[in-house]
Amino acid sequence: MDVSVAVATELGLITPIVTKANLKTLSQISVQTRDLITKARENKLLPNEYLGGTITISNLGMSVIDDF
Repeated sequence: MDVSVAVATELGLITPIVTKANLKTLSQISVQTRDLITKARENKLLPNEYLGGTITISNLGMSVIDDF
């Protein structure tokens, strides 16, 4: 399963993909996520790193949300 992670950048929101997340340890996912977030914020993601995710995870914690 490929999991997209929402990342806010100066250019807007982008969703880099943690590929084959179901086959990785939590530690491996953490390392890959940090790398992808850094690349996203530096505008260095390649198309295969942000196109085609299976699901997307986003954090709405900073917003006042009653329902989603």
